[in-house]
Amino acid sequence: MSLLEIRDICMDFGGLRAIDTLSLKIEQGQILGLIGPNGAGKSSLFRSILGQIPYSGSIQFQLAGGYPSHPKIGYVPQSPSFDRGYPISVLDFFAAAISRWPVFLPVPGHLRDKVTECLARVHGEALIQKRIGT
Repeated sequence: MSLLEIRDICMDFGGLRAIDTLSLKIEQGQILGLIGPNGAGKSSLFRSILGQIPYSGSIQFQLAGGYPSHPKIGYVPQSPSFDRGYPISVLDFFAAAISRWPVFLPVPGHLRDKVTECLARVHGEALIQKRIGT
């Protein structure tokens, strides 16, 4: 079963074609690496999959049971744009991201545990109290 099927994707930026009729299928259990030089369209492809930029063609997802849907996808841009002086911690940021908990309220224990568990997956537990900009 195809989990993601991209058909004839095209993207233009400022009159220049960034991606021209790209098609691919990602099957269940398949691992895919996307490599290429700067400016080849890798980030543009991911941003189109996320629905952040316009494209022509089609992008379809199939989740468990074969039902069409749009999965939760994480994306870390090459150059994130945020105020590096913003005074919230990694804990505050994560708690807000995974639960919509307001960053200005103290984080309850159950959310702290969940954030710690997430950070542990990438060996980042020591970052929990650091400011997000550092």
